[in-house]
Amino acid sequence: MKDLRGWRAAGVLLGMLAIGGAQAEGTGRDINLQVENDLFVGDGYDRHYTHGMRLSTLFDRETSPEFYTDFAEGLWLSGKARGEIGLGMSIFTPEDIRTTALQTRDRPYAGWTYLSFGLFSILDEKDSRGPRLDTFSVDIGIVGPSSYAGEIQKWWHDDVITAPHPSGWHHQLQDELAGSAYLSSVWRHKLGNEYLDVLPSVGLALGTVDTFASAGGTLRFGTHLSDDFGPPRIRPNRPGVGFIGEARDQLSGYLFLGVEGRAVARNIFLDGNTFEDSHSVDKEYLVADAQAGFMVSYGRLRLSYTQMWRSREYKTQQTPDSFGAMSLTWQLPF
Repeated sequence: MKDLRGWRAAGVLLGMLAIGGAQAEGTGRDINLQVENDLFVGDGYDRHYTHGMRLSTLFDRETSPEFYTDFAEGLWLSGKARGEIGLGMSIFTPEDIRTTALQTRDRPYAGWTYLSFGLFSILDEKDSRGPRLDTFSVDIGIVGPSSYAGEIQKWWHDDVITAPHPSGWHHQLQDELAGSAYLSSVWRHKLGNEYLDVLPSVGLALGTVDTFASAGGTLRFGTHLSDDFGPPRIRPNRPGVGFIGEARDQLSGYLFLGVEGRAVARNIFLDGNTFEDSHSVDKEYLVADAQAGFMVSYGRLRLSYTQMWRSREYKTQQTPDSFGAMSLTWQLPF
């Protein structure tokens, strides 16, 4: 049984890589891998939002499928939009993963494996508002045992690293086809010179996974800030973009600090299943994030790291959360 679990877990991971690779061949331009984990914090605990992974391909402007462009014309997106497709997984656990008992005051075990479809469009505004990145994306997938999140976490803890066995996955949310749509805009304003800028942002999500409204901002200091709008992040975090503005044979990068607030109407990983009874907790309706990190770029590669701090997401949560997020972007040479 242990070996079977490992094969299933490996199959899901290989599936993620296969979709990214298939999209890259011939039509993709930028490949982006994102990994978020509380292990980066260094306290040795798996708790709450414990892991996220997303592999995506962003088409260039000339090779974006026609249906992406046609759909973008029906939205507020300006110009020729760049299309994106990705595959992701997120894992959530209570704080104590050793016990087999149902922890009624802690968040449910939950896994979420999904396909992501996105549109990105940059409008170079000529007035004082500056350039703007508009984003529309839809994530759709499966919550519950069929996400294989529990299998992957058990396999990773038991067979790959030395860590406590996650013993409560039989209490996880039930299988449910779920999804959400996300809309956002990010502006870029210079602050006196080319080495300092600020990125205010607003966002909206609607669906059975997430429903929220958000607003925030990011301060950046470094070189070639006009190449992007910040590193990409896994939802519900503030969006960036997984592409490299221009490949340069020189080292460039920046440091950044940011904050974001969300007014949350629904979070399936706290509220529980949409159509069936399941374990749930009373969520906080206002959630705040703070972030700090860096981005470095050389040639066709870009690496970023973000340290995240998140306020309590539910009433009985003992402490705020902290986790790290890494992204690696590769610009294809064709």
